[in-house]
Amino acid sequence: MFLAACLAPLFAFSGSFQVPPEQALRAFAESLVGEHAYEMRMFGNKIGWAVETDRIEELDGRPTLLHQSRSKMVVGSSDGASRTFSRSRDWFALEGDGELLLREKWEVEDGKETVTRVQRTPTGWTAEVTASGAERRWEVPEVKQTLGNRRDSLAWLNAPRRRGEQFHAVAFDLDHPDPNRPEVTTFLSVSNELVGGKPVQLFEVEVAMDGIELHVWTTSLGHFQRGQAAGVLEFEAGVPESVTDFEATGFDLFQSTMVVVDGTLGNPATVERVVLAIEGPEDFHLPVSRRQEVENTGPGTWKVTLRRGRDWGDPAPLEEAERVASVRSDHRYLCEDPRVSGTARRIAGDSESAVAISGRLQSWVFRNLRGVLNDNSDNAVQVLECQAGDCTEHALLFVAFARSLGIPAREVGGLIYFDRGDGPRMGWHAWAEIHDGRQWVGVDPAWNEVRLSPTRLKVSEDPFDGSWTKALGKLSVRVVEVERR
Repeated sequence: MFLAACLAPLFAFSGSFQVPPEQALRAFAESLVGEHAYEMRMFGNKIGWAVETDRIEELDGRPTLLHQSRSKMVVGSSDGASRTFSRSRDWFALEGDGELLLREKWEVEDGKETVTRVQRTPTGWTAEVTASGAERRWEVPEVKQTLGNRRDSLAWLNAPRRRGEQFHAVAFDLDHPDPNRPEVTTFLSVSNELVGGKPVQLFEVEVAMDGIELHVWTTSLGHFQRGQAAGVLEFEAGVPESVTDFEATGFDLFQSTMVVVDGTLGNPATVERVVLAIEGPEDFHLPVSRRQEVENTGPGTWKVTLRRGRDWGDPAPLEEAERVASVRSDHRYLCEDPRVSGTARRIAGDSESAVAISGRLQSWVFRNLRGVLNDNSDNAVQVLECQAGDCTEHALLFVAFARSLGIPAREVGGLIYFDRGDGPRMGWHAWAEIHDGRQWVGVDPAWNEVRLSPTRLKVSEDPFDGSWTKALGKLSVRVVEVERR
């Protein structure tokens, strides 16, 4: 998730600067015309590229700025390479504040196609997503990403700045339940460097959105020259013909991000309680729950106690707003699609309690999905059709099933312990939680488990929270104590 977020446009800002006359907006658009390309690497391995172009073009007889982007990403695994190719087009008006008139995006991930369209109408904006024969159309809030936003952000960037000054903005991300996302850019420095033999002024900034942090050097027009996201994804500008010359990689994301564990838990099925000593970035945050106690023992160090899931006694019912959010459908879950809701009803049968129903749902997902790392999907219908995927597809489909039956459910993520004979490790993993009316209950359909063993360290309770990415490659884990049945 974090890789896609890292590729989101960084300078789609809104601000409070004075708006120049319309002719100035047209002149600004004309100054953007051109092409820019960069390649992406993780741990020194090339995993993809992106090419962005801007040009003046008419849309239904109306002059606009057309911003186009195309990208490719290939990440290897023990099951083979996972490939994603996307192409998007945004048309912005050249009058007023340059509102977004139309967005079209086409993406193919491991052979599965998703088409997205966001369009300005006389009364607002509508969104439409089509994937695997499933269509969803809905009204979206006001799109705050405008050409004027981009102009204002670059005006702020190019004005005299002091280190630490910030620009508060909003970026539009349709995948999020609230698509207008708060974004903060922090100015660090400005320098002159030779790029292609020519002196170029580069601005060093940090950009933060949804917990993901990017550290980039950008030109006066907002084009990346180089930078990194989440500390592990690196990008560097280049010539389009060069950066797009890329087909495959042997880079294994799962293996490369594993955490070596100092100490062993033995057989996870016998473990009742675990105490871990964890070291990582000082601003790394670990969720606290009845199953997971967290004690900060110093800068960047924590004592974490994990317990096997059970009924904890005192009920902790959901607030209404959280309950509504936890049963909501969207273009990922597609709970209203009969293929999702009908399958869920058949699986649930005559079971009555939320935990019993969830047990049947997760068991069906475990038995019917082929566990592979190179067959990713964007929504529950795609998962149902191909019946394959990694832990994220298992969690996605389970949550869609549960929500279609009115059971509050959410995707969560973190690290899971295992030992395949080459020493104890923790690997990044996704699972789910349902609320049974009294408490959140862990469910892992990739491992066929309800009321989870204390071998999972939760780092996120929100699939759109990318703050965990700051810990990639920076965590150490030591086993302090193990209590068995």
